[in-house]
Amino acid sequence: MKRLMTPALVSLLMCFFMLLPAANGLAEVISVNADIAVVGAGSAGLAAAVTAAEGGAKVVILEKMPFAGGSSNFAEGVFAVESIPQKRKHIDMSRDEAFKHTMEQSLWRTNAKLVRAYFDKSADTIAWLQKMGLEFEPSTTVWNGPQTWHVIKPRGKVAFGAALVATLLERANQLKIPIYYETSGKKLIVDKARRVRGVVAQDGKGNMVQVSAGAVILATGGFPNNPEMLKKYTGYGSDAILPLIPIGKTGDGITMAIEAGAATKGMNGMMLLPGLIGPGIKPFNDVSSLTIQPVLKVNQNGERFCDESIDWPMVANLILDQKGKIAYAIIDEETKRDYMQGSGIDHDYGVQSPATTKMVNFDSELKDILAKGNPDVFVADSIEELATKMGVDPMRLEKTVAEYNAYKQKGHDDGFAKDPKFLRPVKTPKFYAVRMRPLILTTLGGVRVTERLEALNENLDVIPGLYAVGGDVGGLHVEVYDAYLSGKTFGFAVNSGRMAGEAALKFIGK
Repeated sequence: MKRLMTPALVSLLMCFFMLLPAANGLAEVISVNADIAVVGAGSAGLAAAVTAAEGGAKVVILEKMPFAGGSSNFAEGVFAVESIPQKRKHIDMSRDEAFKHTMEQSLWRTNAKLVRAYFDKSADTIAWLQKMGLEFEPSTTVWNGPQTWHVIKPRGKVAFGAALVATLLERANQLKIPIYYETSGKKLIVDKARRVRGVVAQDGKGNMVQVSAGAVILATGGFPNNPEMLKKYTGYGSDAILPLIPIGKTGDGITMAIEAGAATKGMNGMMLLPGLIGPGIKPFNDVSSLTIQPVLKVNQNGERFCDESIDWPMVANLILDQKGKIAYAIIDEETKRDYMQGSGIDHDYGVQSPATTKMVNFDSELKDILAKGNPDVFVADSIEELATKMGVDPMRLEKTVAEYNAYKQKGHDDGFAKDPKFLRPVKTPKFYAVRMRPLILTTLGGVRVTERLEALNENLDVIPGLYAVGGDVGGLHVEVYDAYLSGKTFGFAVNSGRMAGEAALKFIGK
Protein backbone atom coordinates (compact mmCIF):
# COMPACT_ATOMS: atom_id res chain seq x y z
CA MET A 1 0.00 0.00 0.00
CA LYS A 2 1.35 3.42 -0.97
CA ARG A 3 2.15 5.82 1.89
CA LEU A 4 0.35 9.11 1.25
CA MET A 5 1.70 12.51 2.26
CA THR A 6 -1.07 13.37 4.71
CA PRO A 7 -1.17 16.67 6.61
CA ALA A 8 -0.01 14.82 9.75
CA LEU A 9 2.98 13.39 7.92
CA VAL A 10 3.75 16.82 6.55
CA SER A 11 3.96 18.19 10.09
CA LEU A 12 6.38 15.44 11.08
CA LEU A 13 8.43 16.07 7.95
CA MET A 14 8.59 19.77 8.73
CA CYS A 15 10.11 18.98 12.11
CA PHE A 16 12.59 16.65 10.46
CA PHE A 17 13.63 19.27 7.92
CA MET A 18 14.30 21.80 10.66
CA LEU A 19 16.96 19.46 12.03
CA LEU A 20 18.74 19.07 8.71
CA PRO A 21 21.73 21.23 7.77
CA ALA A 22 21.09 23.48 4.78
CA ALA A 23 23.74 24.91 2.48
CA ASN A 24 24.28 27.88 4.80
CA GLY A 25 23.08 26.57 8.15
CA LEU A 26 19.93 24.86 9.39
CA ALA A 27 17.25 23.96 6.88
CA GLU A 28 14.14 26.10 7.01
CA VAL A 29 10.52 25.28 6.45
CA ILE A 30 8.82 27.75 4.12
CA SER A 31 5.02 27.67 4.24
CA VAL A 32 3.07 29.00 1.27
CA ASN A 33 -0.69 29.23 0.81
CA ALA A 34 -2.33 29.30 -2.60
CA ASP A 35 -5.56 28.46 -4.33
CA ILE A 36 -3.68 26.52 -7.01
CA ALA A 37 -0.10 25.22 -7.03
CA VAL A 38 1.56 24.53 -10.38
CA VAL A 39 4.61 22.26 -10.44
CA GLY A 40 6.69 23.22 -13.48
CA ALA A 41 7.18 26.50 -15.37
CA GLY A 42 7.33 25.18 -18.92
CA SER A 43 4.75 26.21 -21.50
CA ALA A 44 2.13 23.88 -19.96
CA GLY A 45 2.67 25.06 -16.41
CA LEU A 46 2.83 28.74 -17.36
CA ALA A 47 -0.35 28.45 -19.44
CA ALA A 48 -2.11 26.76 -16.53
CA ALA A 49 -0.91 29.35 -14.02
CA VAL A 50 -1.80 32.35 -16.19
CA THR A 51 -5.24 30.92 -16.96
CA ALA A 52 -5.96 30.27 -13.28
CA ALA A 53 -4.71 33.71 -12.22
CA GLU A 54 -6.77 35.41 -14.92
CA GLY A 55 -9.75 33.62 -13.40
CA GLY A 56 -9.08 35.15 -10.00
CA ALA A 57 -7.08 32.39 -8.29
CA LYS A 58 -4.01 32.92 -6.15
CA VAL A 59 -1.38 30.83 -7.94
CA VAL A 60 2.11 29.66 -7.02
CA ILE A 61 4.59 28.02 -9.43
CA LEU A 62 7.42 25.69 -8.39
CA GLU A 63 10.19 25.27 -10.97
CA LYS A 64 13.02 22.77 -10.66
CA MET A 65 15.40 24.60 -12.98
CA PRO A 66 16.88 28.09 -12.50
CA PHE A 67 14.95 29.28 -15.57
CA ALA A 68 11.50 28.89 -17.07
CA GLY A 69 10.39 27.17 -20.26
CA GLY A 70 12.17 23.84 -20.17
CA SER A 71 12.22 22.13 -23.55
CA SER A 72 9.51 24.49 -24.80
CA ASN A 73 12.30 27.01 -25.35
CA PHE A 74 13.57 24.80 -28.19
CA ALA A 75 10.24 24.10 -29.92
CA GLU A 76 9.26 25.95 -33.07
CA GLY A 77 5.50 25.99 -33.46
CA VAL A 78 2.18 24.86 -32.03
CA PHE A 79 -0.63 22.82 -33.53
CA ALA A 80 -4.05 24.31 -34.17
CA VAL A 81 -7.00 23.80 -36.49
CA GLU A 82 -9.60 26.31 -37.65
CA SER A 83 -7.46 29.21 -36.41
CA ILE A 84 -7.54 32.77 -37.74
CA PRO A 85 -4.07 32.41 -39.39
CA GLN A 86 -5.33 29.29 -41.20
CA LYS A 87 -8.57 30.90 -42.30
CA ARG A 88 -6.63 33.82 -43.76
CA LYS A 89 -4.69 31.35 -45.91
CA HIS A 90 -7.84 29.40 -46.81
CA ILE A 91 -6.54 26.27 -45.07
CA ASP A 92 -9.61 24.17 -44.51
CA MET A 93 -8.31 21.40 -42.23
CA SER A 94 -11.15 20.91 -39.75
CA ARG A 95 -11.32 19.75 -36.14
CA ASP A 96 -13.30 16.73 -37.29
CA GLU A 97 -10.67 15.76 -39.85
CA ALA A 98 -7.85 16.14 -37.34
CA PHE A 99 -9.78 14.13 -34.76
CA LYS A 100 -10.61 11.30 -37.16
CA HIS A 101 -7.00 11.07 -38.33
CA THR A 102 -5.66 10.90 -34.78
CA MET A 103 -8.13 8.27 -33.65
CA GLU A 104 -7.70 6.10 -36.75
CA GLN A 105 -3.90 6.42 -36.65
CA SER A 106 -3.93 5.26 -33.01
CA LEU A 107 -6.50 2.50 -33.68
CA TRP A 108 -8.66 4.35 -31.13
CA ARG A 109 -6.20 3.62 -28.33
CA THR A 110 -5.77 7.30 -27.47
CA ASN A 111 -8.10 9.19 -25.12
CA ALA A 112 -10.82 10.24 -27.55
CA LYS A 113 -12.45 12.82 -25.27
CA LEU A 114 -9.08 14.37 -24.45
CA VAL A 115 -8.07 14.56 -28.12
CA ARG A 116 -11.40 16.14 -29.02
CA ALA A 117 -11.24 18.70 -26.22
CA TYR A 118 -7.68 19.65 -27.22
CA PHE A 119 -8.52 20.13 -30.89
CA ASP A 120 -11.67 22.10 -30.05
CA LYS A 121 -9.58 24.42 -27.85
CA SER A 122 -6.64 24.90 -30.21
CA ALA A 123 -7.88 27.82 -32.33
CA ASP A 124 -8.96 29.76 -29.26
CA THR A 125 -5.51 29.24 -27.75
CA ILE A 126 -3.86 30.82 -30.80
CA ALA A 127 -6.16 33.82 -30.37
CA TRP A 128 -5.37 33.92 -26.62
CA LEU A 129 -1.64 34.04 -27.33
CA GLN A 130 -2.12 36.66 -30.04
CA LYS A 131 -3.88 38.92 -27.54
CA MET A 132 -0.73 38.77 -25.41
CA GLY A 133 1.32 40.00 -28.35
CA LEU A 134 2.61 36.71 -29.74
CA GLU A 135 2.61 36.46 -33.53
CA PHE A 136 2.71 33.46 -35.84
CA GLU A 137 4.18 32.89 -39.26
CA PRO A 138 1.70 31.74 -41.91
CA SER A 139 0.73 28.20 -41.03
CA THR A 140 3.24 25.70 -42.38
CA THR A 141 3.76 21.96 -42.40
CA VAL A 142 6.15 19.07 -42.62
CA TRP A 143 6.42 17.24 -45.91
CA ASN A 144 3.38 14.98 -45.81
CA GLY A 145 0.75 16.56 -43.57
CA PRO A 146 -1.83 19.34 -43.51
CA GLN A 147 -0.93 22.88 -42.53
CA THR A 148 -1.51 22.74 -38.77
CA TRP A 149 1.87 24.04 -37.61
CA HIS A 150 1.76 27.63 -36.36
CA VAL A 151 5.38 28.75 -36.28
CA ILE A 152 6.10 31.39 -33.64
CA LYS A 153 7.61 34.67 -34.81
CA PRO A 154 10.56 36.19 -32.93
CA ARG A 155 9.72 38.57 -30.14
CA GLY A 156 12.49 40.91 -29.12
CA LYS A 157 15.70 38.91 -28.84
CA VAL A 158 14.00 35.51 -28.58
CA ALA A 159 12.34 33.33 -31.18
CA PHE A 160 10.10 30.29 -31.58
CA GLY A 161 9.29 28.49 -28.32
CA ALA A 162 11.42 30.83 -26.27
CA ALA A 163 9.25 33.71 -27.50
CA LEU A 164 6.11 31.90 -26.35
CA VAL A 165 7.66 31.24 -22.95
CA ALA A 166 8.75 34.88 -22.64
CA THR A 167 5.23 36.01 -23.52
CA LEU A 168 3.65 33.79 -20.86
CA LEU A 169 6.27 34.87 -18.31
CA GLU A 170 5.50 38.51 -19.02
CA ARG A 171 1.80 37.84 -18.43
CA ALA A 172 2.58 35.88 -15.25
CA ASN A 173 4.57 38.84 -13.96
CA GLN A 174 1.68 41.19 -14.74
CA LEU A 175 -0.57 38.89 -12.71
CA LYS A 176 2.04 38.83 -9.89
CA ILE A 177 2.37 35.04 -9.91
CA PRO A 178 5.34 34.04 -7.72
CA ILE A 179 7.73 31.50 -9.24
CA TYR A 180 10.00 29.55 -6.90
CA TYR A 181 12.99 28.61 -9.06
CA GLU A 182 15.36 25.74 -8.25
CA THR A 183 12.55 24.24 -6.21
CA SER A 184 11.62 20.62 -6.95
CA GLY A 185 8.26 19.10 -6.13
CA LYS A 186 8.72 16.02 -3.97
CA LYS A 187 5.39 14.82 -2.55
CA LEU A 188 1.72 15.59 -2.88
CA ILE A 189 -0.22 16.33 0.29
CA VAL A 190 -3.29 14.08 0.38
CA ASP A 191 -5.94 14.11 3.12
CA LYS A 192 -7.88 11.14 4.52
CA ALA A 193 -10.56 11.60 1.88
CA ARG A 194 -7.78 11.18 -0.70
CA ARG A 195 -8.15 14.74 -1.91
CA VAL A 196 -4.94 16.53 -2.91
CA ARG A 197 -4.34 19.49 -0.62
CA GLY A 198 -0.96 20.76 -1.75
CA VAL A 199 2.61 19.81 -2.48
CA VAL A 200 5.88 19.54 -0.59
CA ALA A 201 9.01 20.74 -2.39
CA GLN A 202 12.69 21.34 -1.70
CA ASP A 203 14.64 24.36 -2.83
CA GLY A 204 18.26 24.64 -3.88
CA LYS A 205 19.37 25.47 -0.35
CA GLY A 206 17.81 22.33 1.10
CA ASN A 207 14.84 24.16 2.60
CA MET A 208 11.43 22.51 2.63
CA VAL A 209 8.71 24.43 0.83
CA GLN A 210 5.21 23.38 1.84
CA VAL A 211 2.48 24.73 -0.44
CA SER A 212 -1.05 24.32 0.85
CA ALA A 213 -3.46 24.60 -2.07
CA GLY A 214 -6.97 23.78 -3.15
CA ALA A 215 -5.63 22.08 -6.29
CA VAL A 216 -2.29 21.02 -7.76
CA ILE A 217 -1.40 20.99 -11.46
CA LEU A 218 1.58 18.79 -12.42
CA ALA A 219 3.55 20.13 -15.40
CA THR A 220 7.05 18.69 -15.07
CA GLY A 221 7.50 17.54 -18.67
CA GLY A 222 7.71 13.74 -18.64
CA PHE A 223 10.86 11.68 -18.11
CA PRO A 224 13.18 11.84 -21.17
CA ASN A 225 16.17 12.62 -18.93
CA ASN A 226 15.61 9.75 -16.49
CA PRO A 227 17.48 6.62 -17.72
CA GLU A 228 16.00 4.44 -14.97
CA MET A 229 12.40 5.35 -15.81
CA LEU A 230 13.06 4.99 -19.53
CA LYS A 231 14.46 1.51 -18.98
CA LYS A 232 11.56 0.54 -16.69
CA TYR A 233 8.74 1.75 -18.90
CA THR A 234 10.10 1.61 -22.47
CA GLY A 235 12.64 -1.19 -22.17
CA TYR A 236 15.43 1.02 -23.53
CA GLY A 237 18.21 2.53 -21.45
CA SER A 238 20.94 5.07 -22.09
CA ASP A 239 22.82 2.52 -24.18
CA ALA A 240 20.06 2.75 -26.81
CA ILE A 241 18.62 6.27 -26.63
CA LEU A 242 20.16 9.59 -25.67
CA PRO A 243 18.33 12.77 -24.61
CA LEU A 244 18.46 15.54 -27.19
CA ILE A 245 17.82 18.27 -24.59
CA PRO A 246 19.47 17.48 -21.21
CA ILE A 247 17.46 19.75 -18.89
CA GLY A 248 16.38 17.54 -15.99
CA LYS A 249 12.98 16.25 -17.08
CA THR A 250 13.08 13.23 -14.78
CA GLY A 251 9.43 12.31 -14.31
CA ASP A 252 8.95 14.11 -11.00
CA GLY A 253 5.30 14.93 -11.61
CA ILE A 254 4.42 11.45 -12.82
CA THR A 255 6.20 9.88 -9.85
CA MET A 256 4.34 12.10 -7.38
CA ALA A 257 1.03 11.29 -9.04
CA ILE A 258 1.69 7.53 -8.95
CA GLU A 259 2.56 7.75 -5.25
CA ALA A 260 -0.78 9.49 -4.70
CA GLY A 261 -2.59 6.62 -6.43
CA ALA A 262 -2.80 7.86 -10.01
CA ALA A 263 -3.05 5.47 -12.94
CA THR A 264 -0.84 5.83 -16.00
CA LYS A 265 -1.31 5.34 -19.74
CA GLY A 266 1.07 4.81 -22.65
CA MET A 267 4.26 4.90 -20.58
CA ASN A 268 6.23 3.14 -23.34
CA GLY A 269 5.69 5.97 -25.84
CA MET A 270 8.56 8.18 -26.97
CA MET A 271 9.11 11.00 -29.44
CA LEU A 272 12.38 10.00 -31.10
CA LEU A 273 14.54 11.65 -33.74
CA PRO A 274 17.13 9.84 -35.90
CA GLY A 275 20.13 11.91 -34.94
CA LEU A 276 23.84 12.43 -35.45
CA ILE A 277 25.99 13.25 -32.43
CA GLY A 278 29.65 13.73 -31.55
CA PRO A 279 32.45 16.25 -32.22
CA GLY A 280 31.64 19.01 -34.69
CA ILE A 281 27.89 18.39 -34.74
CA LYS A 282 25.74 21.45 -34.12
CA PRO A 283 21.94 21.78 -34.09
CA PHE A 284 20.44 21.75 -37.56
CA ASN A 285 23.73 21.70 -39.45
CA ASP A 286 23.87 20.59 -43.08
CA VAL A 287 25.54 17.22 -42.50
CA SER A 288 23.02 16.28 -39.80
CA SER A 289 20.14 16.90 -42.21
CA LEU A 290 21.04 13.62 -43.94
CA THR A 291 19.42 11.73 -41.05
CA ILE A 292 15.88 12.67 -42.09
CA GLN A 293 16.26 12.93 -45.87
CA PRO A 294 14.80 10.09 -48.01
CA VAL A 295 18.23 8.78 -49.02
CA LEU A 296 19.51 5.21 -48.76
CA LYS A 297 19.48 3.98 -45.17
CA VAL A 298 20.94 0.68 -43.99
CA ASN A 299 21.48 -1.12 -40.71
CA GLN A 300 24.64 -2.66 -39.25
CA ASN A 301 24.11 -5.67 -41.52
CA GLY A 302 24.33 -3.40 -44.55
CA GLU A 303 20.67 -3.96 -45.41
CA ARG A 304 17.76 -1.58 -45.96
CA PHE A 305 15.02 -1.75 -43.34
CA CYS A 306 12.32 0.72 -44.49
CA ASP A 307 10.97 3.11 -47.08
CA GLU A 308 13.34 5.97 -46.28
CA SER A 309 10.74 8.64 -47.08
CA ILE A 310 8.52 7.84 -44.08
CA ASP A 311 8.22 10.30 -41.19
CA TRP A 312 11.31 10.77 -39.04
CA PRO A 313 9.73 9.46 -35.79
CA MET A 314 9.01 6.14 -37.51
CA VAL A 315 12.57 5.88 -38.83
CA ALA A 316 13.92 6.53 -35.34
CA ASN A 317 11.70 3.87 -33.78
CA LEU A 318 12.71 1.39 -36.46
CA ILE A 319 16.37 2.00 -35.63
CA LEU A 320 15.66 0.61 -32.16
CA ASP A 321 14.81 -2.70 -33.84
CA GLN A 322 18.10 -2.86 -35.74
CA LYS A 323 21.35 -4.53 -34.71
CA GLY A 324 23.21 -2.36 -32.23
CA LYS A 325 20.27 0.09 -32.36
CA ILE A 326 22.06 2.14 -35.00
CA ALA A 327 21.66 2.79 -38.73
CA TYR A 328 23.37 4.70 -41.54
CA ALA A 329 22.32 7.27 -44.14
CA ILE A 330 24.37 7.01 -47.36
CA ILE A 331 24.78 9.28 -50.39
CA ASP A 332 27.28 9.62 -53.21
CA GLU A 333 29.05 12.64 -54.69
CA GLU A 334 26.39 13.22 -57.32
CA THR A 335 23.59 13.27 -54.76
CA LYS A 336 25.58 15.57 -52.50
CA ARG A 337 26.29 17.97 -55.37
CA ASP A 338 23.02 17.92 -57.33
CA TYR A 339 20.57 17.27 -54.49
CA MET A 340 21.92 18.38 -51.11
CA GLN A 341 23.75 21.43 -52.51
CA GLY A 342 21.90 21.85 -55.80
CA SER A 343 18.13 21.49 -55.85
CA GLY A 344 17.88 21.31 -52.06
CA ILE A 345 16.53 18.84 -49.52
CA ASP A 346 13.13 17.13 -49.79
CA HIS A 347 12.18 17.01 -46.12
CA ASP A 348 12.04 20.03 -43.84
CA TYR A 349 14.89 20.06 -41.34
CA GLY A 350 13.33 22.36 -38.78
CA VAL A 351 11.98 25.80 -39.57
CA GLN A 352 15.46 27.02 -40.44
CA SER A 353 15.82 24.53 -43.30
CA PRO A 354 12.50 23.90 -45.05
CA ALA A 355 12.21 21.72 -48.14
CA THR A 356 14.33 22.94 -51.09
CA THR A 357 16.93 24.48 -48.73
CA LYS A 358 20.36 24.06 -50.30
CA MET A 359 22.93 22.60 -47.94
CA VAL A 360 25.69 24.94 -49.13
CA ASN A 361 27.78 24.48 -45.98
CA PHE A 362 27.91 20.70 -46.29
CA ASP A 363 31.56 20.52 -47.42
CA SER A 364 32.94 22.99 -44.87
CA GLU A 365 31.00 21.39 -42.03
CA LEU A 366 32.11 17.93 -43.11
CA LYS A 367 35.74 19.02 -43.13
CA ASP A 368 35.42 20.37 -39.59
CA ILE A 369 33.62 17.25 -38.35
CA LEU A 370 36.26 14.94 -39.78
CA ALA A 371 39.08 17.12 -38.42
CA LYS A 372 37.57 16.79 -34.95
CA GLY A 373 37.56 13.00 -35.26
CA ASN A 374 33.84 12.32 -35.17
CA PRO A 375 33.53 8.50 -35.20
CA ASP A 376 30.05 8.54 -36.76
CA VAL A 377 30.85 10.29 -40.06
CA PHE A 378 32.51 8.47 -42.97
CA VAL A 379 33.92 9.37 -46.39
CA ALA A 380 35.40 6.86 -48.86
CA ASP A 381 36.35 6.39 -52.49
CA SER A 382 34.49 3.09 -52.86
CA ILE A 383 31.57 1.23 -51.30
CA GLU A 384 33.99 -1.41 -50.05
CA GLU A 385 36.09 1.19 -48.27
CA LEU A 386 32.97 2.90 -46.89
CA ALA A 387 31.66 -0.40 -45.53
CA THR A 388 34.98 -1.14 -43.86
CA LYS A 389 35.01 2.25 -42.14
CA MET A 390 31.40 1.76 -41.03
CA GLY A 391 32.12 -1.71 -39.68
CA VAL A 392 29.66 -3.28 -42.12
CA ASP A 393 30.28 -6.38 -44.23
CA PRO A 394 31.47 -4.98 -47.62
CA MET A 395 29.82 -7.71 -49.70
CA ARG A 396 26.43 -7.16 -48.08
CA LEU A 397 26.57 -3.40 -48.50
CA GLU A 398 27.71 -3.70 -52.12
CA LYS A 399 24.76 -6.04 -52.77
CA THR A 400 22.31 -3.62 -51.12
CA VAL A 401 23.66 -0.66 -53.11
CA ALA A 402 23.49 -2.62 -56.37
CA GLU A 403 19.85 -3.56 -55.71
CA TYR A 404 18.97 0.01 -54.78
CA ASN A 405 20.57 1.39 -57.95
CA ALA A 406 18.68 -1.20 -60.00
CA TYR A 407 15.40 -0.04 -58.46
CA LYS A 408 16.22 3.48 -59.61
CA GLN A 409 16.96 2.27 -63.12
CA LYS A 410 13.66 0.36 -63.43
CA GLY A 411 11.68 3.11 -61.68
CA HIS A 412 10.26 0.92 -58.93
CA ASP A 413 11.40 0.07 -55.41
CA ASP A 414 10.81 -3.67 -55.20
CA GLY A 415 11.94 -3.68 -51.56
CA PHE A 416 9.73 -1.12 -49.83
CA ALA A 417 7.77 0.63 -52.62
CA LYS A 418 9.36 4.02 -52.00
CA ASP A 419 8.20 6.76 -54.35
CA PRO A 420 10.57 6.57 -57.38
CA LYS A 421 11.29 10.31 -57.16
CA PHE A 422 13.22 9.60 -53.94
CA LEU A 423 15.33 6.82 -55.47
CA ARG A 424 18.70 8.50 -55.88
CA PRO A 425 21.47 6.12 -56.97
CA VAL A 426 24.65 5.58 -54.97
CA LYS A 427 27.31 5.07 -57.64
CA THR A 428 29.56 8.13 -58.03
CA PRO A 429 32.65 8.48 -55.79
CA LYS A 430 33.09 9.92 -53.22
CA PHE A 431 30.69 8.13 -50.90
CA TYR A 432 29.39 9.60 -47.64
CA ALA A 433 27.70 8.00 -44.63
CA VAL A 434 26.56 9.09 -41.17
CA ARG A 435 25.77 6.79 -38.26
CA MET A 436 22.33 7.55 -36.81
CA ARG A 437 21.14 6.93 -33.27
CA PRO A 438 17.67 7.42 -31.72
CA LEU A 439 17.61 10.70 -29.78
CA ILE A 440 14.67 11.30 -27.45
CA LEU A 441 12.84 14.62 -27.55
CA THR A 442 10.21 13.69 -24.97
CA THR A 443 8.21 10.82 -23.55
CA LEU A 444 4.60 10.40 -24.64
CA GLY A 445 3.05 8.61 -21.67
CA GLY A 446 2.06 9.71 -18.22
CA VAL A 447 -0.83 10.22 -15.85
CA ARG A 448 -4.21 8.97 -16.99
CA VAL A 449 -6.62 11.91 -17.09
CA THR A 450 -10.12 13.00 -18.06
CA GLU A 451 -10.73 15.46 -20.87
CA ARG A 452 -10.56 18.14 -18.13
CA LEU A 453 -7.02 16.94 -17.23
CA GLU A 454 -8.20 15.55 -13.87
CA ALA A 455 -5.94 12.73 -12.69
CA LEU A 456 -7.57 9.30 -12.44
CA ASN A 457 -6.77 6.48 -10.03
CA GLU A 458 -6.54 2.79 -10.90
CA ASN A 459 -10.34 2.48 -10.60
CA LEU A 460 -10.62 5.33 -13.13
CA ASP A 461 -12.13 7.61 -10.49
CA VAL A 462 -11.04 11.24 -10.31
CA ILE A 463 -8.43 12.13 -7.68
CA PRO A 464 -9.95 15.36 -6.35
CA GLY A 465 -7.69 18.36 -6.64
CA LEU A 466 -5.05 16.78 -8.88
CA TYR A 467 -4.42 17.68 -12.52
CA ALA A 468 -1.67 16.74 -14.99
CA VAL A 469 -0.74 18.59 -18.18
CA GLY A 470 1.72 18.51 -21.09
CA GLY A 471 4.39 15.83 -20.93
CA ASP A 472 3.03 14.47 -17.64
CA VAL A 473 -0.11 13.20 -19.42
CA GLY A 474 -0.73 9.83 -21.06
CA GLY A 475 -3.41 9.21 -23.68
CA LEU A 476 -2.72 11.78 -26.38
CA HIS A 477 -0.30 9.52 -28.28
CA VAL A 478 0.48 5.85 -28.72
CA GLU A 479 4.02 4.41 -28.89
CA VAL A 480 5.21 6.56 -31.80
CA TYR A 481 4.80 10.29 -32.29
CA ASP A 482 2.49 11.14 -35.18
CA ALA A 483 4.23 13.86 -37.21
CA TYR A 484 1.32 14.21 -39.63
CA LEU A 485 -0.34 16.92 -37.52
CA SER A 486 2.62 19.21 -36.99
CA GLY A 487 3.19 20.79 -33.58
CA LYS A 488 0.80 18.47 -31.75
CA THR A 489 2.96 17.90 -28.66
CA PHE A 490 3.92 21.55 -28.11
CA GLY A 491 0.36 22.59 -28.86
CA PHE A 492 -0.94 20.11 -26.30
CA ALA A 493 1.34 21.57 -23.65
CA VAL A 494 -0.20 25.04 -23.99
CA ASN A 495 -3.77 23.86 -24.55
CA SER A 496 -3.77 21.31 -21.74
CA GLY A 497 -2.39 23.97 -19.41
CA ARG A 498 -5.28 26.25 -20.23
CA MET A 499 -7.81 23.43 -19.93
CA ALA A 500 -6.47 22.32 -16.53
CA GLY A 501 -6.36 25.91 -15.29
CA GLU A 502 -10.03 26.36 -16.19
CA ALA A 503 -11.00 23.04 -14.62
CA ALA A 504 -9.10 23.77 -11.42
CA LEU A 505 -10.81 27.14 -11.15
CA LYS A 506 -14.21 25.47 -11.19
CA PHE A 507 -13.06 22.85 -8.71
CA ILE A 508 -12.01 25.44 -6.12
CA GLY A 509 -15.16 27.49 -6.75
CA LYS A 510 -13.70 30.45 -8.63
